[in-house]
Amino acid sequence: MQRKLRVAEVSLETHAEAASNYTDEKSATGGSNSKSAKKKGGKKGNSDKKDKKDDDDSDDSVLSPLHVHLLNLKMEGHVLEVHKTMCKGMIRFTGGLDFGKRTWRPSRDDHTDSEQNFWQRFGVFHAVKDPHPLSHDDFAKYITLGDGVTVDRLFALAGECFASVRTLCARLLELPPEALSQAQREDLVGVDKTAAANAAAAKLAAAAPTMRAEFAHKAYHPTFPTVKMKREG
Repeated sequence: MQRKLRVAEVSLETHAEAASNYTDEKSATGGSNSKSAKKKGGKKGNSDKKDKKDDDDSDDSVLSPLHVHLLNLKMEGHVLEVHKTMCKGMIRFTGGLDFGKRTWRPSRDDHTDSEQNFWQRFGVFHAVKDPHPLSHDDFAKYITLGDGVTVDRLFALAGECFASVRTLCARLLELPPEALSQAQREDLVGVDKTAAANAAAAKLAAAAPTMRAEFAHKAYHPTFPTVKMKREG
């Protein structure tokens, strides 16, 4: 999920760069058309109108594909923003569940400690020098709650993310049908349903400390799991 969050961030940066490039191209084209118009300043009457119409038609034929491409990039950027916010919510929610010991865990092996488990799982990545791999100390700091951060606070922050996701989905799904592809629309519907279920689960997790979490993968969305809180026994 963290990988998907990083992909979303990189994609948003790429889309912003593409939008900037489009603006530069449009400005350059506009400047060129302005110079052309000044050269034709001596023409009068119907000839001027005809030349202006021809120039406008030419501008439309040049800019229209770029404009459509920019709109598609913007829409994809909005969808990625939804995914990014959903990732934040899921990381906070699963983090709260993990720190609160609200998920099923395998019994700990008395023959190995945490550091040995770390090297068994991630030691192979230390053959790669760039990017620099995390050490066990880095890992230990990452999985430790910061000062003032409680499990209930993580649940509350997760709920805020899920609420933001639902707001973003509602705005995008209200757009005209041609604004979204069928795949984008289906994706947003799935994310919205997952966010609604997980928002309710986050509230229940905070209100009922004895309940445990179960994950239903691909219930509504192929990437984001739906969390269900259940009583033990």
